[in-house]
Amino acid sequence: MTDHQPNNKNTPPQEGRSIIPVMDNLERNQSYASQPISKKANKLLFYSVLGFVFLFVLIMTGMNTGSLGLFVIHIIEWTTLYILPWIFLYYFIQFVRAFVKGKQG
Repeated sequence: MTDHQPNNKNTPPQEGRSIIPVMDNLERNQSYASQPISKKANKLLFYSVLGFVFLFVLIMTGMNTGSLGLFVIHIIEWTTLYILPWIFLYYFIQFVRAFVKGKQG
């Protein structure tokens, strides 16, 4: 038997030592709950919840889950036709402004 396990199953563990060695480490390092969630994990949680809410709303509004793939394809197509050109235009204008300003002075 190891030194942290008692010989008799009915006897309590030694004073100051836990039955499970991991618990000793948790007590020494306070606990996982006292550590703040990292920013990356927080973002992941936020976007996961947002995605599930979006899918829930789609399903509740009558979206057939069998055609979800087609819906995603149509959303990507719509985004590339109407939204991405405006984003490209914005950054192109910023580039031209910086380029002209750099040539002038």
